[in-house]
Amino acid sequence: MKKFLKINNIKIGDSYPPVFFPDIGTFFNKNIKTAKKIKNELINSGAKIIKGEILHNPNIALNINSYEKYLGKKNKIIKEKIRDVIERKVVSLNNYEKIYSICKNKKIPFVLSVYDYEGANFAKDIGAGALKIASSNLTHRPLIEHICKLDIPIILDTGRSSYSEIRKSLSWFNIKKFNRIHIQHSPYPPPHRLIKHDLLMLKSLKKDFNLTVGLSDHHSSEEMLYAAIALGANSIEKGIVPNLIKEDQDVGHALSIKEFQTVNKKCINIFKALGNKRRFLKPNSPRHNFRMCIISSKKIEKNEKLTEKNLTYAFPIKGIEPEFLKKILGKTLKKTVKKFTPIKWKNLNGN
Repeated sequence: MKKFLKINNIKIGDSYPPVFFPDIGTFFNKNIKTAKKIKNELINSGAKIIKGEILHNPNIALNINSYEKYLGKKNKIIKEKIRDVIERKVVSLNNYEKIYSICKNKKIPFVLSVYDYEGANFAKDIGAGALKIASSNLTHRPLIEHICKLDIPIILDTGRSSYSEIRKSLSWFNIKKFNRIHIQHSPYPPPHRLIKHDLLMLKSLKKDFNLTVGLSDHHSSEEMLYAAIALGANSIEKGIVPNLIKEDQDVGHALSIKEFQTVNKKCINIFKALGNKRRFLKPNSPRHNFRMCIISSKKIEKNEKLTEKNLTYAFPIKGIEPEFLKKILGKTLKKTVKKFTPIKWKNLNGN
């Protein structure tokens, strides 16, 4: 696998803590004041990078009777016309620039999902550290090729795509000789069954495509983030919503702002706890206090042979360790020892 991918000053790779992309998406529903507030709260809570999107043109969705289904409160399935969802979320490019100026002023990198050429060009112009190709556009070759020309890192979301489609999409990057790619595994959202998460794909994607890999999480709580880190995810992404928000698309699998700091800390702790693949200790490094040594099970006279009947074991190690039992059986002591006395090499005749 590539050692790391760099987004501004953020390194993504196996040797670095997983990067948490808190995604404000379009949860603010055109309310620029709310969008700015979410950003400030995330930065104050320790976010090192911010994820968002550029949704400025409602015409990326046809105005027809095509519907989006998502899980609302109390596990109720909500059906909404896709064009209506887009219409209530589009924001002008001018307002997007105001929103992300906060990140620029505070020198916090940001990553933006884009859906068209204009949005991609704009995202680069305002200083995005990377662009994300949404899962719906994994097969959108013209958009992929255009974004490659912008020459900044790309995050490729693989949600709802077959393995062969992922491989084909990555081949287009290879043709363009573009390798600053980070792959995201993106499971099916609720109400799909947990088995549809296929978290083991994280390992397969990393191995098969030799790239850094992350999870775009769609579970109703944060537990999949922890599992992904344990499986080697180099990044994690999850929607972040205001602490109080009405029912909306993707809210069912988002975190509230107040949860972000705690969850982010737990993710970093899990990464630290993964440690090394093997443990190597120096001979003089501390071992377990309860390791045992060989001791006398009764009083053993001088020159009396050591047998399994007159020996037993106890901790801590103050004498010969049990692994050497066969080496000392039949040997004799230089002097008498009392019951429950550690047997030491220096006490053995002929040692």
